[in-house]
Amino acid sequence: MNCRILAVTGLLICSAVLSVASAATIDNYLIVGNQINESTVDVSNYELGLVSALPGSAPAVNSPGVAPTVSTTPTYDGNVAVTQTDGTIKLSDVDIYAGTGVDCAGTYADCTDSGSNLSNVDYDDAAGGSGLRSISDGDGINDNVDFTTLNSEIAAVTSFVNGISAGDITGTIATKDGGSGVIEVDTVVNLSSGLNILNFDTTSNAIDVKANLIFQGAADAFALVLVDDAQLFKTSQGNLVIGDDGIGLNNVLIVATGSDQFDISNTVINGVALWDLSSDNLSNLSVDNLTGCTQLVGNDVDISNVRLSRCGFDVSVVPIPAAAWLFGSGLALLAWIRRRPA
Repeated sequence: MNCRILAVTGLLICSAVLSVASAATIDNYLIVGNQINESTVDVSNYELGLVSALPGSAPAVNSPGVAPTVSTTPTYDGNVAVTQTDGTIKLSDVDIYAGTGVDCAGTYADCTDSGSNLSNVDYDDAAGGSGLRSISDGDGINDNVDFTTLNSEIAAVTSFVNGISAGDITGTIATKDGGSGVIEVDTVVNLSSGLNILNFDTTSNAIDVKANLIFQGAADAFALVLVDDAQLFKTSQGNLVIGDDGIGLNNVLIVATGSDQFDISNTVINGVALWDLSSDNLSNLSVDNLTGCTQLVGNDVDISNVRLSRCGFDVSVVPIPAAAWLFGSGLALLAWIRRRPA
């Protein structure tokens, strides 16, 4: 087991556990909603698992940024998870191209309000070959799904993020005027090999991306970008993309742990995941007019006018605290014991 001690915090970290999570459950999902009550995931307009066009309201993706692939062929990676038994989903005017569709921890009736939360929603799975059809119980909506492993993966990453201190930050992303919080010119963030832990050089209560924010590096370069608990991360006609130097589509994660910390609009995204790991059930990840390849994780995920495929974050590069992994593994083992045949 490869262990180290995080600077300043003295937290023991063991990275060998991530070889166990090389095929992480979270890799299956484009959207994960974790809120216990009210609308956990709300999606309206356009498509999941397909990027058929880029938004006209977003700026062009400039070099060295890489724009998402536009195609009329679905990627079939639009799966959605509602991880709490009391969680609900609302879908309207959206086509879902995905292997399983929507997975709910609760019953079909609880998750969809007996289907009343589904309006003009079509579903197509790659294996079925029957094309788009109206989504329904058992065909695009799956209930009573066991999310023990997924929840333990998210909890382990949350534990790691909460254990990061100032001494663990490896780089800072500049904003206008030496710390205003605004990024209004194309900005390239050059990453070293390995896991880069970054923050923004501002004490402002908002980080506002109004240009191309480009993450550049080799295939083995990863970025975990922290949004301070007191900050809102927003885009308004600004793009979040990887660069052209070989970095992968699963190498960048922007993560927040406070309340109401994402407000994304009129944006092209490619290879950048957005996770809200707040312990506050009222926190919200709000998205409007977003197109490209990403992964959205949050307590309350509200998205509209989207064309999205999945580019998750490779959690195997995150050195998980040993205690958190052992706890999650124990839960997963107990769940397997309960499910195994007598």
